Amino acid sequence: MRNMYFFKARRVFEGKLEACLESLDRRHYPASLLESLSAVLLPPGAPRGLPLYVKTLTGDQGWFPGNIPVALECLLRAFFLLAEMGFPGSGESGESLGRNLGARFSQAQLLLTADTLFTWPLELLAGEQGPDGLSLVNRLAQAMGPGGCLAELDCCPTGISGLLDLDPVHSLAAAAYGKILKEEKELGLVSRWIYLQELAGWFGLKNKVRRNQKEIERELCGKVEKEASGKRWGAFVELIGFLKD
Repeated sequence: MRNMYFFKARRVFEGKLEACLESLDRRHYPASLLESLSAVLLPPGAPRGLPLYVKTLTGDQGWFPGNIPVALECLLRAFFLLAEMGFPGSGESGESLGRNLGARFSQAQLLLTADTLFTWPLELLAGEQGPDGLSLVNRLAQAMGPGGCLAELDCCPTGISGLLDLDPVHSLAAAAYGKILKEEKELGLVSRWIYLQELAGWFGLKNKVRRNQKEIERELCGKVEKEASGKRWGAFVELIGFLKD
């Protein structure tokens, strides 16, 4: 039953994402850019870990309002596009979304796509506020900008080992959701697991990240078994189980 809940939530999110793409002004977004945007945002079998994570965070309250989940997914994909350009050919096999995109589109086209994925979400969220009443555009710009995830990406050691230590999923969710994420270590574990899953799909690194993910799974399962708040953490364990399938 829980898997059906996540499956439905993923389908609802993807419908929202496709509607946002369809609404783009064709006069300002040429066909070639729309093609590369769709290839990055709508790959077959995308896990959608970040939007499902924020869905689980909000629980019965439903989605974050408006286009926030779409904006978060766009920013995460933009991060991976830039990471791929910095660490080309790092995957284990041909099952690498980044490598497939590189074979299909020129680097100039992918740079334009990444730039669009960073700027379009700011248009989607214009005027929207976070739980603290502050501008979501400003919060996300700080999370992803020169003092945030992009600075960490720029400074991380060369190679995949440096990427394994980052976690833009946590930064993006915290920017949208507020300070609650900073108060609970376990949420950081969940976001890191999701980031590793997305990283594995983008670079074809399933074998390299699996040990890290198993350590996180053991720690979260221990949380569920030992604490009275285990029911809440159980939802995140179930989310991880769904994303693994």
